[in-house]
Amino acid sequence: MHAVVVRIADEFADHWHAESRAIGCKRDWCATWRNWCRRELRSGHWPQGPPPTSPSPRDLREASDRDFVAAVTGRDSMRSPDDDVFDLQPEDVRHVGDDDRG
Repeated sequence: MHAVVVRIADEFADHWHAESRAIGCKRDWCATWRNWCRRELRSGHWPQGPPPTSPSPRDLREASDRDFVAAVTGRDSMRSPDDDVFDLQPEDVRHVGDDDRG
C-alpha cells in the first residue's frame, strides 16, 4: 500500500510541477491533493481495491446473531439445512395460550 501512495504522490507532484499555465497556481494545495486522491480511488487503479473498511454495526450484529443461533441450535445458520428440517404451515402452529381449536 505504501508503494501505491508514493506513486500517487509522485504523479501529483510531477503533474503540478510541469503545469506552466495559471491553472498550476492553487489557493489550497491540501484540497487539491484530497481531490486528486479521491479521483485516484474512484478510478480503480488500486492494485487490491480500495482500503478495507471496518464492518458496519449491522454486520457485527448479524454475525453475533448467527453465532447465537449456532450456539443454541448446534447448527450453522449459513449452511444449507439438513434433510431433517421442514417448514410448518401456519395452521400447524399453536402458541401458548391459544384455545384448543381442534
